[in-house]
Amino acid sequence: MLHFSTPQPLARVDRLYSDHVEGFCLADSIGKEIYAGSCNRLFFSSDFGQNWTHLGDLPEMTLIRQIIPISLGIIFINASRAFYGKAFLSTDSGHSFCKCLSSTGRGTCATFIPKTGKLYVAYERPFKIMRSDDSGYTWKPEGKLVDRVKDPHLCSMLISDDSDTRRYYISTSGPATIYSRSDPKQNWRKCFTDPITIQDRELPLVRSEEHTSELQSRQYL
Repeated sequence: MLHFSTPQPLARVDRLYSDHVEGFCLADSIGKEIYAGSCNRLFFSSDFGQNWTHLGDLPEMTLIRQIIPISLGIIFINASRAFYGKAFLSTDSGHSFCKCLSSTGRGTCATFIPKTGKLYVAYERPFKIMRSDDSGYTWKPEGKLVDRVKDPHLCSMLISDDSDTRRYYISTSGPATIYSRSDPKQNWRKCFTDPITIQDRELPLVRSEEHTSELQSRQYL
């Protein structure tokens, strides 16, 4: 059962508060609708960022790091206070929030797979991945995050989730490394580590259609 704080009244603002903005995302494919978080305040723009509406505040003073629209009216917030992560969920389009995960450790990052409707949160100390199949209401562990790694700092997470297999990627600092795994029961393997040596070979080029058409037309001159 979710319990929400009292909804905050809407207030028109011409610009965001002076605090820095870290949580920031597009709510549509063309960038007309935008969410932004300034400290623990959530804002929304429906006109390419020209004007902003203050939707609501988190129930405690935290820094919004990620804003993930899940479905109509449901928004997931990945936040932190000092070094400790927190996760909040809104079911009324950001007017009120409740905490949907206990403390997520020192570092945390989240990702959502629209195709499958799965929401993932990874966090440090202890290192683990949590998965929600119902938009953030309930959670289940997805296995330990990193094996035999001494105190890395989690930076980001990517997940490829299809009908055949699910592959995880995480990046860490101290040292800079990318790990991958294709099953929660398998150990993580390094697929990138800094420094890296680039082989002396020609890299594939990605050309735009306009550039390709121009090259083809020159061949007939």
